[in-house]
Amino acid sequence: MDLLIEIYSEEIPARMQRAALDNSKEILSKLLIEQGLTFTEIGSYIAPQHLAIFAKGLPAKTESLTEERRGPRINAPEAALAGFLKSTGMTADQLEMRGDYYYAHIVSAARPVNEMLPDVLHGLLDQMPWPKSMRWHNPATNDFTRSWIRPIRAITVMLDDKAISFPVKGLDLTTGNTTFGHRFMKPEAIQLTGLSNYAEQLRAAQVIVDFEERRKAVWDAMTKAAGAKNLTIQPDETLLDEVTGIVDFPYAHLGEIDKAFVHLPAEVLSTSMRVHQKYFTLCTKDGAIAPYFGVLTNVPTRPGNRLMMDGLERVLRARLSDAAFFYDTDKAIQLADLVKKLDSIVFHEKLGSVGDKVRRLEAVATDAAVKRAAHLCKSDLVTHMVGEFPELQGIMGRIYATLQGESADVALALEEYYQPLGPSKATPTAPVSRALALIDKMDTLVGFLGSNIKPTGSKDPLAIRRTALGIIRLIVESEQDDLDLTDAINKAIAAYKTQGIELSTKTVEDVLEFIQLRFQVYLRDRCPREKADEILGENMCITDMWKIAQKI
Repeated sequence: MDLLIEIYSEEIPARMQRAALDNSKEILSKLLIEQGLTFTEIGSYIAPQHLAIFAKGLPAKTESLTEERRGPRINAPEAALAGFLKSTGMTADQLEMRGDYYYAHIVSAARPVNEMLPDVLHGLLDQMPWPKSMRWHNPATNDFTRSWIRPIRAITVMLDDKAISFPVKGLDLTTGNTTFGHRFMKPEAIQLTGLSNYAEQLRAAQVIVDFEERRKAVWDAMTKAAGAKNLTIQPDETLLDEVTGIVDFPYAHLGEIDKAFVHLPAEVLSTSMRVHQKYFTLCTKDGAIAPYFGVLTNVPTRPGNRLMMDGLERVLRARLSDAAFFYDTDKAIQLADLVKKLDSIVFHEKLGSVGDKVRRLEAVATDAAVKRAAHLCKSDLVTHMVGEFPELQGIMGRIYATLQGESADVALALEEYYQPLGPSKATPTAPVSRALALIDKMDTLVGFLGSNIKPTGSKDPLAIRRTALGIIRLIVESEQDDLDLTDAINKAIAAYKTQGIELSTKTVEDVLEFIQLRFQVYLRDRCPREKADEILGENMCITDMWKIAQKI
């Protein structure tokens, strides 16, 4: 038998949909196993208003099972026997006495699958881990009886082609086989016929419930629209996922960017369009940003009617007008003049302000270019543009530094010293960028560990492990052999001390040990554990860390 559960609700936030696909499958699998049900396949679908979870190959009923449970000793106090009888639901004459103990043989009778589905559905509703949920209030009992990401409008429960009907606890709903199609183009009720036709029935109602299929449809529609003007789409996997989570059935359109804003840097244009409007950035064949944007909607435009596109272009003009104001205002201020504002931003309550951090980096830097980059590296945090678009930090530092006549290596360092931005992202290769990245991450790691601020279990809100991994990758991938890790730690400690910030006397030891542990993880991610253990060394100077990594 095939089980289909569909929860039809108001729009599920796009950023939560991928996780919901995996979480719902995991929960349904666990609930079915707890009920003693076997299955051959678990799957899920999701669209803005539809979350469907299914299981294939269920039996019609569970098997009858007998469980043997050992009880108390025969000469145990009566209270112990009474407790055992209560837990088993049996009487004393039903127990078996064997050796020194009582034994209960508990028979679980076979149960039809349909009788278990209310518990399965309610378990799914209770256990689904949404980041945020809305709660239903029951006026009769004055309590909150049910929570879900958005208001639920209908719930389908089906076994093969049969609808299973029962009231849903906490909701004024009864399950059935009714759902709804595209909210604008096919809003009529649909009577589902079962899992085998589910995706096709929804597709006929202008809803593509398969996330990956819908994602491909979004990309194909946008590619076709861009190709009509000989343009390409700037790759953006995050935006593609988000747009996929917004539309039921994609329709792609091209709009024009007002010529008054083409002077803005490419990063400003693309970020403003992506963050505020969910528009795709389009490029010419030579890679330059084209004066067009791509947008996906849930409905097609009417032939000859520009009302919708005029509205989309008008909203973008307003957004880009704000961006142009921020950009032009920022350009009039020297980055060096913004450094003093960093004293008002707390880096960490135990480690001073961001301004304090900048002064520490300057103190540790020995090369003149690295020292200049350290002086300017946080200035863009207080610009209008980064205040509006935090994801442009570093990028705007590089852009403004270039406009203000800073050297190319200093300007580039203001962007690249944040790298690596992830475990698979590149590390900086330019010498000034690499040097600044290393002293910045070392300052952070030394400060946190020296103040006894450490990750606990899987929690690492300050990304301390990622900082240590960044240091390891900077050392290994740059093939540096002229710096000593212990010396680098001591220089960072000395910079804190000059500011009156006393760190633990075990800071050097703690930092070395922490990096050692992360280096072990780094190696084991890249080769078999046995080989990693074999090639690991105890000496943690930069030269040896690089040489060890070459043995992978």
